[in-house]
Amino acid sequence: MKFTIATDVLKRLVVKAEKGASNNKLLPLTGFLGISLKEKTLKLETTDMTNYVSAIEHNVEGEDFEVVVTLDSFSKIVSKTTVDTITLEFDNKSLKFIGNGTYNIELPLNEESELIKFPKYTFIPNGDALTINYDDIRSIINANKSCIATDNSVPALTYYYCGDEVISTNQTNICLNEISLFGEPVLISNRMMDLVSLFGGDTITVELGDNAIRFSNGGYTVYGKLFNNIEDYPAEPIEAYLTAPFAYNCKLNKDALLGAMDRLVIFSDKLDDGHLNLKFEKSKLKISNKANTSFEEIAYLNVIEGEEEINYSCALSYDLFKNQIASNSTDVIDLYFCDENDVCVKIVDNNITKITSLQEA
Repeated sequence: MKFTIATDVLKRLVVKAEKGASNNKLLPLTGFLGISLKEKTLKLETTDMTNYVSAIEHNVEGEDFEVVVTLDSFSKIVSKTTVDTITLEFDNKSLKFIGNGTYNIELPLNEESELIKFPKYTFIPNGDALTINYDDIRSIINANKSCIATDNSVPALTYYYCGDEVISTNQTNICLNEISLFGEPVLISNRMMDLVSLFGGDTITVELGDNAIRFSNGGYTVYGKLFNNIEDYPAEPIEAYLTAPFAYNCKLNKDALLGAMDRLVIFSDKLDDGHLNLKFEKSKLKISNKANTSFEEIAYLNVIEGEEEINYSCALSYDLFKNQIASNSTDVIDLYFCDENDVCVKIVDNNITKITSLQEA
């Protein structure tokens, strides 16, 4: 049983498929690549045991077969092949790779010394498929990703809340992106969203099942489980929090603000976690290091109405605040400060609202 395929095509398939492998040494299957040819459809599959990724090529001539190989070595030999075509030949015991030379690919075995089978999942869609825009996924990755929680103290916060809007928070930063994806609230893992962001193209087809979801676009498919307890996500309190009023609004040049922060953090003590002091005045923002020994001033791009003087001070984490600023889609930072509870600042970026919590001064 064998087939021959253009080297460039196989390279493209491997690059797509390998993104789904987590290579967890405690879970050997996460370092394997499933290869199957059935009715002229070639499928390469990987998994992290939660998500499954498939890269597919149609109209591949050859005899049907199915085999599992170690991803690392197979990926390396494919990437280093320079001839125009690659032939894979399987005899139910071993796999022969014919490219620049002829190589015997060692196949992994299970505890019974039998060839390993790639795990299959069963997915039954509920209702019709949906179509979402790839640009919306890119917007979520750009704006929301830095706000995803990275620890499991509140497991739901390690997911994107995808309802009437997409919300992410690590309890210090919040991002609300006014994008509605699925018509019903679901929680998508950080890992799955990263995999979906690899699709490219204009649109992505989405199918929802019982506690599962599948994304597809031409020759690329991502399947995975959804987080069960969506009620654990504090979506409503976050939405209410983001509508709290602020006394003032200023507009700042994005590059000027980032540059000032990058310079001033050099003069921060290693123990103060990049702490920066911000002092908002009537026409400018003064930023200093925690010790107030170094500072810069940035003039507002707008005029704050009213005759009263402004003298509002707060402190922010350099890393957390920079993430929110760097993801801004325009050159102007629309910044709101002095909220009624004195706990945060807010950035509005078109249909995206971002919150950064204040630090102790």
